[in-house]
Amino acid sequence: MLNLLDPYLFLDNQSKITLLNYTINQNLELDYFIKNTNIYQNKVIKIMYKRFLGIDLGKKRIGLAVTDPLNIACQTFKTIYYKSINNLVKELNLIIIEKNIGTVVFGIPLTLNGTDSQKTIETREMIEKIKKGLPKDILIDLEDEALTTVEAHDILRQLGKKPSKSRDIVDQIAAQQILTSYRNRKGV
Repeated sequence: MLNLLDPYLFLDNQSKITLLNYTINQNLELDYFIKNTNIYQNKVIKIMYKRFLGIDLGKKRIGLAVTDPLNIACQTFKTIYYKSINNLVKELNLIIIEKNIGTVVFGIPLTLNGTDSQKTIETREMIEKIKKGLPKDILIDLEDEALTTVEAHDILRQLGKKPSKSRDIVDQIAAQQILTSYRNRKGV
C-alpha cells in the first residue's frame, strides 16, 4: 500500500506512469493506486479505484477473476472449493475487503437463445442466497456465461494443457471471460 507521505507521489506524470508500469511488470500487488494526484498546499488527494470481481459459479467450486488495481485488465485470481453457502459468503467477503471490490459479476448460464433453463433458475437462486451475505454497498450484476467454459478449454488447449487436468484453471479462465464480457458490454 502506498503511503501518502511517500516521495513517489510527488513525481511528474511521466515518472508516475513509469513507476506504475514497473509495478505491473513486476506483478506487485498494490490495492491502492493513484489515478490523479493533485498537490495543493502540500496535501495529496488520492482517488482509489474500486475493483471488479468475476465469479463462475459451480456446485462444488467457483472460479474467480479480478481486475488489476487500475481496472485496466481482468486477471484470473483463484478457485474456491466450498461445502456451504455460508462458508462461501465468508470467503467472498474477505476477498471483497482484501481486493477493494466495488462490483461483483456473477456468470449466469442462459440458453443459446437467451432464455432461462433449469440450471439458470438454480443459479439465480444460489446468487440470491449469496447476495444476502455480501456488503450492501457492493454492486451485484449478472453476465451471460454461455460458452465461457468452452472458451476456457480452447485457451488451455492452445497453451498445450489438458482441460480435464486443469479444472481449477478452467473455472478461473471462465470467470475472467465473464468479467471481460461484462466490462466490454458496459464500456468500463
